[in-house]
Amino acid sequence: MDFLQKKAKVFGGERSLPKLPELPKLTTEEELPAYPMLSRTTPDPVAKTVRNLKPITTLGTKSTVFINIKKYKDIMGTIEDMQGKIEQLKNALDRISQIKTKEAEIVAGWNALLREVQEKAAEVDSKLDTTEEL
Repeated sequence: MDFLQKKAKVFGGERSLPKLPELPKLTTEEELPAYPMLSRTTPDPVAKTVRNLKPITTLGTKSTVFINIKKYKDIMGTIEDMQGKIEQLKNALDRISQIKTKEAEIVAGWNALLREVQEKAAEVDSKLDTTEEL
């Protein structure tokens, strides 16, 4: 810690901390205020009466529900929008499957052409090998 030694040289010798103040003298327990003693036992539980509740009616019964016309129209509009989006997604998936089918047909055609080319190359190679032997 070279930087502390340089500071000590600049300020002239070692620096020391001031003395701590004296702590106050403690008083005895008799002079302290007394707090009331609390009971260490818990009180007995109080009995509570429970009301008899009616059972929930079955879901099979139909009841009339009243809603705001504006909210109903909003909900119906939202449902129609959702059905339109679902139809769009269905059409997109159908189009994708058609494209994949066409791609598979094209790749199958390419594989057939490749096999034909390989067969012809093998045939030419075999004919050239037989002419060299002659």
